[in-house]
Amino acid sequence: MTTTSNEGAAAAFGMAQQAAASYQAPANSVSTDVAQAAVDQYRAEAQYEPFRELLPDGSELLVPWPTGEQMMRIAESGSEIAVAKVILGDQYDHFMATVGQRPFPEMMKFIERMMKYFGMGESSA
Repeated sequence: MTTTSNEGAAAAFGMAQQAAASYQAPANSVSTDVAQAAVDQYRAEAQYEPFRELLPDGSELLVPWPTGEQMMRIAESGSEIAVAKVILGDQYDHFMATVGQRPFPEMMKFIERMMKYFGMGESSA
């Protein structure tokens, strides 16, 4: 019997669910308190300054580092405009009202600076 890729994926997903449901942490695993302390330390070390930029109207745009969820949405879309929409969030309309009214190359330079600041779109060459 031939299976389709959807059936194969469903079977693999079912097997993964069964494995996760039956998983038991080893007796010598790290305690919850120790694990939480490690997570807290990582978070303290992973603090990053937001991207700051003056807009043509004199206002300051302050953009926090993107979350993992935002990065996944950006990766899925693959466009610079999606980067601006996802990362700027509530500030997107103000951005477009100021920077979006400038010549297109200026707007793209702004987006490119923001992407570079957040380590996006860098070449691996």
